[in-house]
Amino acid sequence: MPDTSHALSLPLIQPSQAQKHVTHNEALRILDAVVQLVVIAADQSGPPTAPQSGDRYIVAPSGVGAWLGHDGDIAVYADAAWSFITPLPGWTAQVLAPQSATTVLTPPSPAGFAMLSSVSSNFPQANASMILCYDVGASPQLIVIWNGGAVTNLGATAPTDTNVPDGLIGIAAQNNGTLLLRNEYPNSLALDYCITWINGWR
Repeated sequence: MPDTSHALSLPLIQPSQAQKHVTHNEALRILDAVVQLVVIAADQSGPPTAPQSGDRYIVAPSGVGAWLGHDGDIAVYADAAWSFITPLPGWTAQVLAPQSATTVLTPPSPAGFAMLSSVSSNFPQANASMILCYDVGASPQLIVIWNGGAVTNLGATAPTDTNVPDGLIGIAAQNNGTLLLRNEYPNSLALDYCITWINGWR
């Protein structure tokens, strides 16, 4: 008799096996994780800082930390630990909208100054506020004149979940005429901004 099922590799109870409930519960755990599979993200190479029980991710290439060596696996957080399931060909998963989305800001002119003030009641305003000088021409330039402790300047490099450290807000200039702002504050705490553009001529 095989040890696992063919399609989902569920552990099978063997004849005269002791502690059958262990194998049965493990099979239920796998079913709970992969049936109607919905993952939070498929573009993260490392685990989030504050996972919740039942959270599922598809590990992106070059996994790090607790996800090291599990590229492409389904990472499941339960009982304060990560477990991994290797998907078989043909499996599908729905990926939820990313919790820490990148916001696209379109300046009124290709160069000038901007002041971004956090007006979030659930976040220390000064930490996420900034004054910056930008030039989004052929070679984008971004100089942060002043920033709160939660802001990091990425220059022209588009912010992602891997290059914006946990707990920070990344800002970058792009040659398509936009500024990109990404929030990687723990638990994806929503941030609201008041934006003032200076030298907004055309």
